[in-house]
Formats: sequence, structure tokens, C-alpha cells
Amino acid sequence: MNDQLQVRESQLLNMKHEFGKQEDAIRGLEHSLSVAGKTVEAQKARILRLSARNEELVRLYHSKESEVQDLRVLSSAEAESRKVCEQELVQVIYPSILFHTKIEVL
Repeated sequence: MNDQLQVRESQLLNMKHEFGKQEDAIRGLEHSLSVAGKTVEAQKARILRLSARNEELVRLYHSKESEVQDLRVLSSAEAESRKVCEQELVQVIYPSILFHTKIEVL
């Protein structure tokens, strides 16, 4: 009977030891899960910050793109205006130059 009791005690001790190892493994997994959860939360916060910054940069890009387009239109309009002014100037000055040249030649 003592042998059976010792065998049972030995089995019980082995089971307690195995249970303790499993508890340690569970605690380790819980810790890893906690760390992973914190990492996920930190990455989520970073993604939200970067998304907000990206939206801000997209708005800025569109604003600047609009400004560039406005400057192109203005530049084109100014070039056309300058061309018209030069043509008008030629129409006014050229006859005057011809008139003065004819006077000097006579």
C-alpha cells in the first residue's frame, strides 16, 4: 500500500510540476500578449498621427497646386497683354520713326 501511495504522491508531484510549468507558460504568453497589445496601440496612435499629417499635406499640396495654376494663368495673361502692348507701341512708334526719317532725308 505504501508503494502505491508513494507512486500516487510521485504522480501528484509530477502533475503539480507540469501544472506549474504550464502556468509559467501561460503567464509568459499573457505578458507577450500585453506587450503586443501595447505595441499595437502605439502603432495605431502613430498611424492616426501620420494619417492626419498626410491629410494636412494633401490639403497643402492642392492649395499650392491651385496657386501654381493661378500663376500660370496670370503669366499667360501678362504675356498676352505684353504682346498687345508691344504691338500697339510698334503701331505708334514706327510711323513716327518713318516720319522723322523722311524729314531728315528731305
